[in-house]
Amino acid sequence: MNVLFVLGAFQKDRPQRWANKHKVFFNLEESLSKLGVHSLFYCNRLSLKKKFVRDSNQYFFDEDRDIRDVILENNISVVFIWGGRTEADFYLKNRIPKQVKVVYGESGWFPQSGSCYFSPFGTNASANFLQEGFCDFILDRRRFLKLRKKLLKSWLGYWSSKPELDIDNSVTFSEGSIFVPLQDEQDTNILLSSPFQKMSDFISFLALKYPKRQFIVRPHPRASYDTLPRFNNVKYQKTEDDPYKSYKDYAGIIGINSTMLMQFSLIGLPVIGIGEGVAKGCKGYIELSKDELPDELDELSFDYKDMAKFYDFLLSYKQLRVSKLSSLSYLKSSYIPELLGL
Repeated sequence: MNVLFVLGAFQKDRPQRWANKHKVFFNLEESLSKLGVHSLFYCNRLSLKKKFVRDSNQYFFDEDRDIRDVILENNISVVFIWGGRTEADFYLKNRIPKQVKVVYGESGWFPQSGSCYFSPFGTNASANFLQEGFCDFILDRRRFLKLRKKLLKSWLGYWSSKPELDIDNSVTFSEGSIFVPLQDEQDTNILLSSPFQKMSDFISFLALKYPKRQFIVRPHPRASYDTLPRFNNVKYQKTEDDPYKSYKDYAGIIGINSTMLMQFSLIGLPVIGIGEGVAKGCKGYIELSKDELPDELDELSFDYKDMAKFYDFLLSYKQLRVSKLSSLSYLKSSYIPELLGL
């Protein structure tokens, strides 16, 4: 089998951002080679890290060769694309022959740094975990609670604040402030999968819909906004503050499709997501459109058992460690061989 890894090809906006994903494909190429899989790379020159280039003959560049010619001439069976949701990615996908399988890669969640996942459908809201093993997945309570405990220690920093979790229970929105994590308006999750394109509109919507509720709004640390509205029931959290240390102050969370929604859901708080994200259909938190939000938040309940199954699936199955991808034994224990038909 021959596979092609695509890295930053045709990207006009800061293609160097893809360079830190070179290691993912480099490690995966190393383990796949042990199974007799031959790998090639099709890249933007700015998306490479030179230390990962061992054989320059493996590499083609988007300004030199048409990707369709590279695929056909090298009998490529599978193309790996990082992300897959930009304009350049859509152009790229249309250049790939229909008989060639496309696999998408993206950063994981717990934590995002050093982890990744792969999907034949797409990433973020384009992924379809219901058809990627989730429906047949069986929750292992002990494993889930052990993995959750480890994560909470890293987020909260001390055991005394660790919230216990009764998987057979459910939770509702209590009286108190609602935490609202904002997102970068230029993020593809907002551009493609959000009912609000402007975070100011999102804040105004919540403040006016729930005038008796207090909202703690956290701007995205790497985003810039034209303006953020002022309401008597809205307080802005400083981006340098640790949002997890204050989780006891939150009656619940409302966001769009941020990874932070999954993190607070895992802690055990009731969470509403009103945009499409990677958790869609899997009950990792409460999914509602903005028009489905009830007049009173305490009308909603959240089942811990559903949540536990989803995060056990992510932590023990779907999310992979980048540093281990070069290991043949690790690769064989993952879903990658089945995904590629090996």
